[in-house]
This record gives sequence, structure tokens and C-alpha cells, in this order.
Amino acid sequence: MLLFLPTLPDLAEAGFAIILFLALAVVGAAAGGRDRRREFDPLIGWAILCLPFVLLGTLSTVSFFWINGVCVAIVAASLARCWRSRIAVGIGGWFSYLALALPFLVLVSPTDTYGWDQLSHWLPNADYIVTFQHFPREGWPQSTSAHAGYPYGFALAIYWIETAARLTGVATKAVGISATLNVLLFAVAARMLVEKVRDLQETTAGESRAPLGEILLTESSWLAAGLSLLLMTALSPTFLPTNSISASADNATSIALLAIAFAIVPGRRMGEQGYAAFLIQLASLLTLSVFLKEDDAVPALALLAGRLVWDFAADNHPLRTLRGFALASIPMLCVALLWHSYVYFHIPQGEMTVRPPSEWRFDLLPRVAAGMILAVISKIGFFVCLAFTSAFAVRRLWHKANGGDVSGAFAVVAAAGFIGYNLFLLFAYVSIFSAAEAERQAAVWRYETHLGLVLECAVILLAAGLSVHRRPIYGRLAIPVAAAMVILPIVFAPVIRPDLDPQYSALRAIGNDVSPYLAGAKDIYVIDQLGNGAPCPMIVYEAKTPVRLAECVTKISPCQTCLIQTAASAGQFIWSNGWSPALGKSTGLSLPANASYLLRRASGRWTVVARWARTPTRMRGVRTIWQGS
Repeated sequence: MLLFLPTLPDLAEAGFAIILFLALAVVGAAAGGRDRRREFDPLIGWAILCLPFVLLGTLSTVSFFWINGVCVAIVAASLARCWRSRIAVGIGGWFSYLALALPFLVLVSPTDTYGWDQLSHWLPNADYIVTFQHFPREGWPQSTSAHAGYPYGFALAIYWIETAARLTGVATKAVGISATLNVLLFAVAARMLVEKVRDLQETTAGESRAPLGEILLTESSWLAAGLSLLLMTALSPTFLPTNSISASADNATSIALLAIAFAIVPGRRMGEQGYAAFLIQLASLLTLSVFLKEDDAVPALALLAGRLVWDFAADNHPLRTLRGFALASIPMLCVALLWHSYVYFHIPQGEMTVRPPSEWRFDLLPRVAAGMILAVISKIGFFVCLAFTSAFAVRRLWHKANGGDVSGAFAVVAAAGFIGYNLFLLFAYVSIFSAAEAERQAAVWRYETHLGLVLECAVILLAAGLSVHRRPIYGRLAIPVAAAMVILPIVFAPVIRPDLDPQYSALRAIGNDVSPYLAGAKDIYVIDQLGNGAPCPMIVYEAKTPVRLAECVTKISPCQTCLIQTAASAGQFIWSNGWSPALGKSTGLSLPANASYLLRRASGRWTVVARWARTPTRMRGVRTIWQGS
């Protein structure tokens, strides 16, 4: 159990994350004013503080050190505006959520490196801006990231905390920071759910029957916080620690899209000031989404289209909704265009691009579509949410839609988002991904999780509207539910911390050992013929040298022998997990298969410069029937 206990730097890291969270909430409060939706404040503040970096970081070479000064000034000005205009920041509204999430946050703060995507580009992107105080561009040191052109919204949040920690002399890890940030994002998602349930029709306390959501999520703040946090984490079909607390922008994307969905469905009545606050918040959420992942514009616009469909069906002033959405989308489109232009001119090959139409693999469409459908069906909890949401959306549209029906509108928005996003993914597989990646629908489940919380919340809102008898047991749930949220992270610490997997622990040690040998090397070939390729990004990242991964050979690589021959003829360094006849024939060495090796070529000959025990296979993470295979 001692392995899971945080050190003082880890606790300081968690403290800095909470301070950043509160600072973002202040900025969001100042931007939205008195008539805003307070549950969106941290996300709004995040979007606003990213803007100086997007503008100055792309249009000039000014150091991020000075842009940090601009952000500090924005936070100070926001505090002054809230004080002078008597805008309630509402920090107290977050207390129960942060208090119950604190054990979870503290336990993940020591998280160390693991995973493919975050090691190949998300963490290198964050490390780059921390080290060089700017986005990559020509004339600056080359980034080791596989996708240096990906948007830096989540990396900037990591950067702010690392910068504060360095100023105070605290040693931090980017991946630990990302884990704490993700826990705080779950707190935002939980509160957004509770506040949306409050928008459902309310009853008086004296009535014998009431909506289930009103009883469980509005009458006791501690029960609401505990239950909603559990629904966003342990009880969610898309909560997988390897992805949900990682340094990738996937979890942040799912929270941002959930916020957009909650923001655009019918809710509390708004006057002119309330509508202006709504447009400011929606514009900020849309802008944040595309600076987390550029293709987030697609599901975001699909969600907006769902609301338009609902308003047309309900005859609820659809043209006014369309004008508002068009106005709120302008900042998002400007930021996406500005960033894409910067990547095109200054970070060549920094992101995945659409191939020429002549190279689109339309012949793979049936296989890709079938694979995507099977992937969704195999995730039982996700599929259940999708089926209920889709059926409920069709039913509400078939009958005369009621403009004020929150759960019905949300179901239509969620279904539209899923349809639009999956059509885009289908197009991306045949026009952007390689043929091999399209045939196996690479990372399709990870992409589906982007709208997982939206679909889950559609089902929750449907259940929240069910009328039930008030019973004494509901009043006694607050303590056990809150206790469960506090205790479960401790009990399931080994599951929550995927970095403690024996394979990742061994690879981190090997990466540190490899570092001295790679001094001055340009690239390295990593061969994991019988494995999933986990050593490839881990060894390169942990080596802490500007070395490039020339090739990663895994069990799914086409023509492994061809790739090994290329490595033996063109490479200077090869790291191999185990040994194979193809390696022996290509390098002229005969080695035992029960070890891993670092090979170096000098004077035309390959020699072994270091060896380790063969790395263990990765443990299968715990999955519930609800979460699927």
C-alpha cells in the first residue's frame, strides 16, 4: 500500500492543481457575470487563459514567460471585476465535490509514465513548452513528439502547474499533474449533471411523490456530490483509468463535449443578460474543445445540430437558435483556422492530414463500418446507453416535441452527436488513417469514449424524471454514498494507478538504463515482436534524450521480417524484447530469447551493449460487465 502513498511534492502538485482550478473558476465567473451557469466556470476560465497563448504563441515568437504575465493580469482583473460588480464566484458550491474527490486526487498525484499515446506525443508536447517556453516551430529545437502539431489546450494546463511548481522549487511529473487535472474535470462533470437535473420540473417538499433525480441529486448536497462523482467515474461505462487519468486530451474532450451538450439543451429561463452570458459560455466551450483536439469541432457541431433538430421538431424558434449558434461558433472556427495555419507553415507533418481523394480506400468502408459496430456492441454499458438514448430520442421526435422537455432534448442532442461523430470517424478511417489502421479500426473505442459521458447522462436524465414515492431510506443515503466515493479510490488503488503495472515499471527502469548509451544518437529501432509495442514510446521517452523512434515492430506489424532487416541495415541502435530467428539472421547474433537487449552497430557489426530480463506482459485491467470487454 505504501506504493500508492503520495510524497510531499505530490501533495504540493495536487495543491497547485486545486489553486489553478479555483483561479479558472474566478476567470469564468467574471466572463459570464451574474446570470451565468456557474458549473461551467472552470472550463470557461480555461478557454480564456488559453487564448493569449493561441494568439501570441502563433503570431509571434514571444516567450511563454511573458504570456504567463498576461494570464496573471487576467486573473487579477477577474478578481477585481467580481469584487466591484458583486459577482458571486460561488467557490462554496464546489466544496462538497472537491472534498469527496480529494482522496481520488491525492492517490493519483504520484502517477508515473505509462501508455502509448501519452508517451509518444501528449507528454512530449507538454515537456516541450515547459522546456522551451514556446510551441514548436522552425528555428527552434525539434520536438520528439510524434504529433507536435496537436492542439496544446491540455498541455497548457499541465504547463501552468509545472511553472508554478518550478517557481517554488517543487519537483513534479507531468503525468501526475495530468491525473490530478482529470480528477478535477470529473468534479466539473459531476456538478454539471446535478445542475442540469435541477432544471427538471420540481415538486414541493410536502408531496408524497417526486422525480427520482430531485430526491437523489438536489435535496442533499453531499448525496448529490457523492452520487454524481460515482456516476462520472466508477459507475461510468467509459471510465478506464489507462485513458481517463492520462495526459492525453481524451478525458478533457469528453468533459468539454458534455459541457456543450448541457449548455445547449433547454434549461432555466433567460432574460437578455442571461442569453448574452449563455453565448459567452457556449463560445468559450466550443473554443476550448478545438484547442484540446482539433477534430472536436465535428462532434461539437453535431451536438449543435441535434439541438436545431429538436427546435425544428418542437417549433421552438429554430432560426433564433441557429443565429445564436452561428455567432458562438465564430471564435471556435477562428482558433481552429489559426492553429491549423500555424501547424501547416511551422510544424510540417505535425498532425495527421487528409490524403488526396485518389488514395481514399472506399473499398474498406464495409469492413470498417462492421468493425466499428462490433466495437460498440462489445462495450455493454456503452451500448445500453446508446440504445436507450436513441430509442428515447426517436420516440420524443415521433410524438410532438415539447420545447421545455430537458431529457427529450438532451437525448436528441446526444444521438445527433453520436451519429455525426461516427460518420466523421468512418470517413477518417478511409481518408486519413493507413489501410492497416483502417482495417483494424485503430483506437476506435478510445474515440467512442469522447461522447460516452453524453450518452450516459442522457440515460441518467431520463431516469431522473421518473416519479417515485418518497421513502425514508433516501434521506439516509448521503453518508454511505459519500463514504463510498472517499473509500473506493483507496480500495481500488491498484486499478486506478495503471503506471504500477509490472510491465510499465520494468520499462521505465530500462529507459533510464538506456539513456547513457543513446547520447548523440538520432534514432532507435524498438522490436517487440510478440507484444503490443508498449516498450516503443516508453524507452524513447524515459531515455530523456532527443532520440527519435525510427520504427516500432509489434505483433501486428505487417512484414515483421522486412522491418527487422531495415533496422539491421539502416539503424545504429536496436532494442529488442526477446530474440527471434529474423533478428539473428539480420544482425549475425545468436542470443537467448528470454532476455531483452540493446544492440549497437559499429564498423558494420552489431554488438550487445546491455541486456535485461525480458519485460513482463501487461496485466489485464479490471473490467466490470457494465464496462464490457
